[in-house]
Amino acid sequence: SPIDALLIPSAPARDMLHALAVLLVSVAPALAFLVLILALDRREPEPAAMILKTIGLGAASAVPAAVVELALGGLPLFALPGLAGATATAFVQVAPVEEACKLAAVMVYAWRKPAFNEENDGIVYAGAAAIGFAALENVLYVARYGLGTGAGRAFTAIPAHVFTAVIMGLAVGRARFAPSPVARRGLLLRGFALAWLIHGLYDALALSGS
Repeated sequence: SPIDALLIPSAPARDMLHALAVLLVSVAPALAFLVLILALDRREPEPAAMILKTIGLGAASAVPAAVVELALGGLPLFALPGLAGATATAFVQVAPVEEACKLAAVMVYAWRKPAFNEENDGIVYAGAAAIGFAALENVLYVARYGLGTGAGRAFTAIPAHVFTAVIMGLAVGRARFAPSPVARRGLLLRGFALAWLIHGLYDALALSGS
């Protein structure tokens, strides 16, 4: 009936509404963290164009991360049962690859920019890269597993990505103004190692189903 036509969306309209819902549920949590990070960077806000480009690079870095993780996935080490397999996957296949890709998104672009002129900027740009990475990853998860997955990840995976990025970003900011190359490398390695450890612990618990 005409009333049904008004009240019940057509198939293309339903598809569009579902796509919009997927996009909203996937991206909104990451954007909320972006707003928080920018709100805390009040003294000397970073250029919006640089933040947007870093977010884009962070999202793009999810592609090589997925390629490397898939390439490593065939190794027998990751087929071990139970906690052993989950730990191997978390600490060898996933966490170091993803943290390295997020770090690379900052180092190849924001690191040398004149606007990166204080330690706190490392947190802003590492956070932006992580938000881009997490948002794209979330879109793929939600598109595959449904809106409920996105709601769950809003309180788990998204905060975890941002949390490890803030830790690594603090190290990046300090390294940017380190007095020597040796000190710079040490700060970057320690920041990366801590982010790797926290990310690995999170993934190991999530993958083990415990």
